[in-house]
Amino acid sequence: MLLEETLNNFHRICISKKKNYLHDSCIIHCDIKAPNIFLTKKKRIKIGDFGCSRVLNPAKMYIKDEVGTTVFLSPEQVNRVGLYDYKIDIWATGCCLYYLATFKPPFNGSAGLPQFVSAAACYERQSFANLSYSILNEEPDELCSDYSDDFKDMIKK
Repeated sequence: MLLEETLNNFHRICISKKKNYLHDSCIIHCDIKAPNIFLTKKKRIKIGDFGCSRVLNPAKMYIKDEVGTTVFLSPEQVNRVGLYDYKIDIWATGCCLYYLATFKPPFNGSAGLPQFVSAAACYERQSFANLSYSILNEEPDELCSDYSDDFKDMIKK
């Protein structure tokens, strides 16, 4: 399936090549989402929009900022732990893969929130509380049977 192959390539680039380059360079993208993923004419996948990205202090290796797109926030961001590392990019990559495969966010508590609104802009809204509950307590809907078990497992991890 062409779509699954493309999504597998996206995963490989974000988690393998780009993760190593960005994260080994102490950079967290902080806003991996479908609108920030580009496909070139040569069918190369590129990650763009580094406006929310942060450069880590190698001695600390975490950030304190509340940045990102609400529907792709990680559990630690929802809990507002206050210290985040590169794992938020890995979580967002899984959410993005799910979104690209289903055309909907993985967590359904986002009714009433614009899909790509910033985290800092909506922490006080009731709909954000619903989304937070969904991220922390619910599982995304299963992917359709068109996708292989390996692909479904990759998204769950």
